[in-house]
Amino acid sequence: MNNELEIKKEDSQILSLAAKKELCRQLEKFNDCLSKAPLKSELKTKMNAEYLPISFVETTLDEVFFGLWEISDFKYQCVANELIGSLQLRVFHPTAQTWITRTGCASSQIRMAQGSEITDISKKIKNGLEMDMPRLKTACIKNAAKSLGKTFGRDLNRKSIDEPKRFFHKPASKLDQGV
Repeated sequence: MNNELEIKKEDSQILSLAAKKELCRQLEKFNDCLSKAPLKSELKTKMNAEYLPISFVETTLDEVFFGLWEISDFKYQCVANELIGSLQLRVFHPTAQTWITRTGCASSQIRMAQGSEITDISKKIKNGLEMDMPRLKTACIKNAAKSLGKTFGRDLNRKSIDEPKRFFHKPASKLDQGV
């Protein structure tokens, strides 16, 4: 009877190992999805730099994480004529079944009259912060989302990029995909 229990224990360990390997394969497949670069038609250009609009980033967060994402701890401070800020982006990983947190940080210039000194507060554009603060928050969200993968703009405007390595599964070849 003891031997039978020991065998069952070993079987459950083997199944547990197989389940862990399968989970790793599923996690890698999800990472493959996050590692797909956005389509060129989704990109915008400003001052010779490509970027994804915030609407695209938020919609993609909704699609990939089924609306299970949130931002918190938005903090900012003013340094001369710039706002610097940070926030926490939390997403619920659908495969790992856990919350993941990414920090986003950015800066945004407070708009001033052209040619003015940055210390001359009287030259600040009236009501400028109505646009400058949301722009800062948007930049923080986009910065945090980039750390999730290329789908959210990672590697845009970088000279050197890295491709994810596979340890548990090989991506489907074009032949397997029917291409």
